Amino acid sequence: MITVYIRRYFDAAHYLPHYPGKCANLHGHRWTVEVGVSGPLNHETGMIIDFAVLKQLVDEYVGRWDHSNLNNFFTNPTAEIIARDLFHELSVKVNTDYPDYEHRNTRMKVVKLWETPDNFVEVTP
Repeated sequence: MITVYIRRYFDAAHYLPHYPGKCANLHGHRWTVEVGVSGPLNHETGMIIDFAVLKQLVDEYVGRWDHSNLNNFFTNPTAEIIARDLFHELSVKVNTDYPDYEHRNTRMKVVKLWETPDNFVEVTP
């Protein structure tokens, strides 16, 4: 099994309505998303999944969040909830749309979401 990873970035604001500290106020982050997809090597293409295809799939989701208020998408936009949602949405795409093409038997392995350079969340199956 081989795992392919990509990283994407987006800038967005949020506030945490159920948090008793400073993060209850509107504030912004430069978010970093890392996505890992695992699968067997396709001997015809030499790939698990094309980096460009994986970037496009991720950009479909994180692109809508770029330069936005994440509270418009989530009622409580914690890093955990955002990462969990992204993992679920990408899993549906990767695990169902690509299993019989060059990406056969690919599966979502991980989504990591950095809220800051020092703090991140990891979601796995």
